[in-house]
Amino acid sequence: MRCTRMLLSFRALWVVAEAEVRPCDDHNDQCGYWAAIGECQANPKYMLVMCQASCHSCLGDSGALHERMYQHLEKKISSVRDAHQPQILEASYSPRALVVDRFLSEEECEALKDLARPHLHHAQTINRSTGAAYLDKVRTNSQFYLDRAEHYEDPLVLDIVQRMHRIARVPMGHAEPLQVGRYQKGQFYQTHFDSEPLQGVKRAVTVLVYLDPPQAGGETIFPKHQRCQEDGFEVCCNRLEELVAGEGKGFWVRGQKGQAVIFYSHNLDGQHNALSMHGSCPVREGEKWVAQQWFRIEPYAGSPYFQFLAPKSPGVTGEAESG
Repeated sequence: MRCTRMLLSFRALWVVAEAEVRPCDDHNDQCGYWAAIGECQANPKYMLVMCQASCHSCLGDSGALHERMYQHLEKKISSVRDAHQPQILEASYSPRALVVDRFLSEEECEALKDLARPHLHHAQTINRSTGAAYLDKVRTNSQFYLDRAEHYEDPLVLDIVQRMHRIARVPMGHAEPLQVGRYQKGQFYQTHFDSEPLQGVKRAVTVLVYLDPPQAGGETIFPKHQRCQEDGFEVCCNRLEELVAGEGKGFWVRGQKGQAVIFYSHNLDGQHNALSMHGSCPVREGEKWVAQQWFRIEPYAGSPYFQFLAPKSPGVTGEAESG
């Protein structure tokens, strides 16, 4: 009898241990989207099993506790701001979003527009099933990547990109090529994620800079708990106070020339934050120009600033070989 009890106890411990090490994953590429529109609460029988990572339903998941703890500590520990540095305002804690006024000068904004203008083409989006870039009706603006040596080696562009790295606190080599985008009247980009981990596109941070805001419309919205997808997107854009800020408990930024918005698509524990879903409302008057810098979680070989250093042979240094 004692042996049987010991065997059952051992088996129970083994089952718990096995559960603890089982990967906590999403099993559908739409999980992040569903979590963002409240399906974890509306459809828990499916979501808490099939979308564990996005719903934070993993065994021992304490992400929310960690967020509250760090938020409390940050309020206790704050450095004195340098009067010569741009002021950083917190727009949201989840997702972490910061707004920086006068990040770029008017001259820098105009220079980026001039570089991109002759090369603009229809913007693409990421297929959420395959990770491939393709044209989609959810995005109607135009874009250009500064991915040529004549651009990314330009002293002005390099200085801007280095400042983006510093303010995002990301080392060089994690950045994709800088992208400049233009939205003309009526153009938009419906709500989407910048990071799509299941497709291998793992972007930790986005730095979005307004090179020229429109006279009306064109808001960057983070609807959080509000359904602002597809047919509901323009409805949300027309009722920002009621739907985005009110029911969704989200926020939006209208943008000023040279202003930067920095937001993090992943939580402190590395999990994808479903509330990082965002979009660009239709421009109603004028044009909207933005520069976007995406930073990968890991060093990115496709970065113009990525340099692969091959391991050296034991006992050999580069300086000795160079003579």
